[in-house]
Amino acid sequence: MKLLSQMFTTLRNGQLARKQIVLVPYSNFCWNILNVLLVHGYIQGIQKNNQTILIILKYIDGGPAIHELKQVSRSSQRVYKPWNRLNLYQQGLGIVLVSTSKGILPSAKAFEYKIGGEVLCQVF
Repeated sequence: MKLLSQMFTTLRNGQLARKQIVLVPYSNFCWNILNVLLVHGYIQGIQKNNQTILIILKYIDGGPAIHELKQVSRSSQRVYKPWNRLNLYQQGLGIVLVSTSKGILPSAKAFEYKIGGEVLCQVF
């Protein structure tokens, strides 16, 4: 969870500073989360370099593509939801990422597959 918090902070600070590229330490967990963000259009690209991940940030009409990135589950307080409670997070404004037995999924996919898991973050 420490790497996840660090990655979210780096993404937020990079976009506030209008940087095009930011670097975060490599982990498979972070890589999988970034892949979901890439598929949903919140970042422009990712690339693995030795022990780091290079993230190309995305801006739309001069503003950051990620307006809010909120970590839900923390190392001190984990948040788990069954599949039938995941629809409460879906409000059509962004995505909620869930760590499931099938990997990192948006809450809509986890709800579709009827798989619960740990709620990682909300992205708007």
